[in-house]
Amino acid sequence: TAGPLLLRLLDWVRLHVCDVDSMVREVLSSESPSKHELFWNVVDVFVLQGRMDEARHLLSKEAAANPTSMNMYKILDDLMKKMPVPSLGNTQTLTELELKWQHWHEECQRYLQDGTFASNPHMESICKILLGDEEAILEKKELMTTWYHFLVTRLLYSHPTVKPMELRFYAQSSMDMFLGGESSPEPLDMILMAAFEFEMHQVIKECSIVLSNWWFVAHLTDLLDHCKLLQSHNLYFGSNMREFLLLEYASGLFSHHSLWQLGVDYFDHCPEYGRVYLELHIERIPLNTEQKALKVLRICEQRQMHEQVRSICKIMAMKALRNNRLGSALSWSIRAKDAAFATLISDR
Repeated sequence: TAGPLLLRLLDWVRLHVCDVDSMVREVLSSESPSKHELFWNVVDVFVLQGRMDEARHLLSKEAAANPTSMNMYKILDDLMKKMPVPSLGNTQTLTELELKWQHWHEECQRYLQDGTFASNPHMESICKILLGDEEAILEKKELMTTWYHFLVTRLLYSHPTVKPMELRFYAQSSMDMFLGGESSPEPLDMILMAAFEFEMHQVIKECSIVLSNWWFVAHLTDLLDHCKLLQSHNLYFGSNMREFLLLEYASGLFSHHSLWQLGVDYFDHCPEYGRVYLELHIERIPLNTEQKALKVLRICEQRQMHEQVRSICKIMAMKALRNNRLGSALSWSIRAKDAAFATLISDR
C-alpha cells in the first residue's frame, strides 16, 4: 500500500513543532480571526504540516470576511480537499496514488499559470506550496524551524510515495538547502541523518557521545535488539552491545540515593553479567537505616545471594551492638546464622 512512511513522518513533525497550537488559539479567540496578524502564518503552518481540514476551516473564515475573494477561496479549498493523501487503512496501490496525485498536481499547475490567485499573494503562495515549489516552501523557513520539518513538507508535496531506502538522499539535500551554508549541523542533526540512513550503530554511537546519560541509548538498543534489528556483535569482553549499555545505565542508577532499586531490575535483565554487577553494587550501598537494610536484604534473599545476606546481617548486628541495642544485634546475628556472635551477645 501507498505512503505509510509519509504518515509516520507527518505525525513526528506535528508532535515536534507544536508551538502552532498556541498561535491557533490566539488567532481563533480574537474578534476577527482573518484580520489577526498571525492568521496567514497559522494557515501556512497547517498546510506545511499537511493538516488540510484545519487549514480549510480557517480559510473559510477569510472567505466569509472577504466576499470579493470568494471565487478564489472556493478553487483553493477544492484543490486542498481533492489532494490525494495516503492513509493507513487505505488499500490503494502505489500506482493508483501516483496517478491520482499526478492529475491533481496538473490541476494545481493550471490554476497557478492562469493567474487565478495572482491578486492574493497569500493564496498564490499556498498554491505554490501544494505544487512542491521548494523556493516557496523555504520562504516559510521561520514557521518550520528545522530542516527535518522542511524534509517532510517537501516529501508530502513532491514525493508522497517515498520509500524508506530513499530517505537518505532527500534528508541530505533538505538539510543542505535549509541550512544553506549559513550554519553547520548540530549533533542532533547528525543523529537524525544516521537514522535516515538506517545506520543503527552510528545512531547509538552519536547518542552515546552527545547525550548526558545512558537512558536513551540503553532503551533504544534494547528495543532494536528485541526487534532483531541490531546485528549485535559481541564486544571484546564477551557481552553484547545491548547488555553492555544496560549495565552502564543500571550502574549509574546505583549511585543515586533512591533510584538504585530500579537498577536492580535492569541488572536482572542482563543474562551474562547482571548477577555479578548486582553483587558488586549491592555491597556498596550505604546501610544508613534499618529500613534500607531490610530492603537490600529482601532483594538479596529473593535472588538467593546467600553471601550478601550474611554480610548485611553481620554489618547491621555490629552497628546495633555499637549502639548498645542488644536485642536488635541478637536478631541480626541470628539472621546471619552467626552462632558465635549470637552467643557473645547473649552473654552480654
